[in-house]
Amino acid sequence: MYIALGSLSELDTQLEIAERLSFIERSEELIKRIYFIKNMLARLITSLKE
Repeated sequence: MYIALGSLSELDTQLEIAERLSFIERSEELIKRIYFIKNMLARLITSLKE
């Protein structure tokens, strides 16, 4: 689970870099999906610890 969370964070960073370099335009929908999935993974990790 931690690997998936790290990979998602890496994707978020790569998208931010691509946006800053003007390779892509900002996609609010994509950003919302990334944070939604991050929250789901974090909750799953928390629930598995208990």
